[in-house]
Amino acid sequence: MRRSFIIIFLFLSSLLVFVACTDHATSRFVASMDTLYQQKPLAAIDSIDSFMARHGNVSRRNRMTLSLYRLRAQNSADIPFTSDSLAKEVAEYFDNHGNTNERMSAYYVLGSVYRDLDNFPEALKMFHKAISMANEEKNDIDYRLLYKIYGQNGDVLFLQMAFNEASVSYKTAAQIASANSDYLYELLAQE
Repeated sequence: MRRSFIIIFLFLSSLLVFVACTDHATSRFVASMDTLYQQKPLAAIDSIDSFMARHGNVSRRNRMTLSLYRLRAQNSADIPFTSDSLAKEVAEYFDNHGNTNERMSAYYVLGSVYRDLDNFPEALKMFHKAISMANEEKNDIDYRLLYKIYGQNGDVLFLQMAFNEASVSYKTAAQIASANSDYLYELLAQE
């Protein structure tokens, strides 16, 4: 009896150590993708796809975070979206479990998906939802993301021939970029 207890205890301890190490490795990978998807989106897409194919036991939080990073990388690489299913799942998850920046990012991506699907009313709705989150929460906002959202909002309005509204959105993007010393984006938005 005692020997069985020791064997079970050792097995459970080993399993616990394995799970802790796996979760730590996953967390490190997620942290590295936060930077990579912004700097090298195509490399990030390949890395995330490969990681997700090899690791089926990733926590839901890490899976949704990696999915968000992959969607952002796809958007940055100008690879058109063909479906809204993953982006909707990610937006729903972060709407319930994310911080302000994660929710903004998820709705920004969902708006970009609808833009690519030529569903401009839904794209504008998602961009406005992302913008409203920044207006509600003034602390610790990713302003670089915010002016990108305004820029994309302006692009969709321009495609809809709502030139005055597009101009307002571009001007807001330029003002936010200027306030955050991103003069390149400020010039792009003004252009």
